[in-house]
Amino acid sequence: MVDERNNGLKTIVALILLLAFIGISTNSVNGQANVHAHSDVNTERQIVTDRAERFLSLVISGDNESLADEGLVSGELAEPAFQARELRSEIDKVIMISTSKAVARRTVPSGVSNDYFYLQKPKDQWQVYAIRSLALPGFIWEMKREMAGRSDLTPDLEATYQNILLTTLSDSELRSWFYDHKAELEEMRLLKPVYDRSMKELDVNAVFKSDQPRVNELVEKLHLNYAEQKDDMFVVSIGGILDNSVGFLHAAPEHVPEISTFHYIWIEPLGDGWYLYKTT
Repeated sequence: MVDERNNGLKTIVALILLLAFIGISTNSVNGQANVHAHSDVNTERQIVTDRAERFLSLVISGDNESLADEGLVSGELAEPAFQARELRSEIDKVIMISTSKAVARRTVPSGVSNDYFYLQKPKDQWQVYAIRSLALPGFIWEMKREMAGRSDLTPDLEATYQNILLTTLSDSELRSWFYDHKAELEEMRLLKPVYDRSMKELDVNAVFKSDQPRVNELVEKLHLNYAEQKDDMFVVSIGGILDNSVGFLHAAPEHVPEISTFHYIWIEPLGDGWYLYKTT
């Protein structure tokens, strides 16, 4: 009886050890797979960066022949009508949209909106197929120049000027502004403001006001356009014209819009569910 019991215990212990070994092996394999997947994404991101910087260098030198020969362009950039703008800078961030699509951002001087290069990988190499930026009309930049340094601005014009300054900041400057004012943005988010747009439909000059007085106060203080809870996103609109806008949003990962060339042209994670966005 004792031997049978000992044999039974040995069998149970053996099974436990076997299951433990299988679990460890599985975790090890999964861990290795995660490491490899992360490594693959980083490798691909570096390839995208290299291709985007090569594109920049050839555009700067005017070597259109090499752009075509090296398969660096496709889509609208492969059209004869494509005219390269001044692009003397470097790539400072790449966001992988999917395994075959990515967007790269170039650095810009202070007070200048960034450009974004969209790349796709139809076969075995990445190609730049579009360029986008926050499309603001010329009169915005003219107003910015005209108002700079003036001491005779009315309170309304001063508020407009401050909003224009904020709207035209580079992404780097917008990130710094966000971290400086994150507490105030969080305060507005927790109040979940909504807007009655009926007055705006009746009067295009009507000022947006939410149902939360404190939010209206902060929007005015920070020189924003509006802050509003929209379904699964909290949106802080800084400014822009029509569909061309810039701001911040807060959302769970599954509710963050996808980057594309025709709506949200840039969505950059800022931490704690916050993102910098630009639309066109």
